[in-house]
Amino acid sequence: DCMDEWDSFPGMKPQLLIAEDLLVAEADLVTVSAQRLFDKWHGRNARVELVRNAADFRHFAALQTEHLLDDVKRPIAGYFGAIAPWFDIELLVRVASERPECSFVVIGGVFDVDMSPLKSLPNVHLLGQQPYARMPAYLHDFDVCLIPFVVNEITAATDPVKFYEYISLGKPVVSTFMPELEPFGDLLYLADDENDFLRKFDVALAENDDAL
Repeated sequence: DCMDEWDSFPGMKPQLLIAEDLLVAEADLVTVSAQRLFDKWHGRNARVELVRNAADFRHFAALQTEHLLDDVKRPIAGYFGAIAPWFDIELLVRVASERPECSFVVIGGVFDVDMSPLKSLPNVHLLGQQPYARMPAYLHDFDVCLIPFVVNEITAATDPVKFYEYISLGKPVVSTFMPELEPFGDLLYLADDENDFLRKFDVALAENDDAL
């Protein structure tokens, strides 16, 4: 199962890339989660299947009795997932700084990222790693969901699981541009740059369409 563009991952050693190539060539079946990865590997193996990511709908749609963000001022813009080098700290700092009337809740483990610029903002709440069992309760209280990823070779091959989890509750989603999300352009707001992200954040926050 090839889920990422490992060539560009920090600290990825050449021998691991060689091993990946050999594994793909010798496997009976290779599944990939992104079109870019399918294009990369289908010439290396006759059986490569594109299997996109998904969400555990029952888990997220279950009736919630916990309200974990009751003490956070609304509206709430939320993110959950890894906070790694592909997480665009500068973008989120700008959005949170320019929208002080909103609260920004960030949930997830931190890996090789300096969080101090976000910690200094009074409307940003960094909750750290939380159990998966709590994610539906947090998501229920998000007014807008964010995918603020750096646009690079890694995210160009990323089909973010959190997108499917976010929309399982019909939440408005604002994301930086990722090719794998482009087919779902009518289900989220894809931003071309920082200014566009701010504009689309405002549109998502004002969204009031029950059918959508």
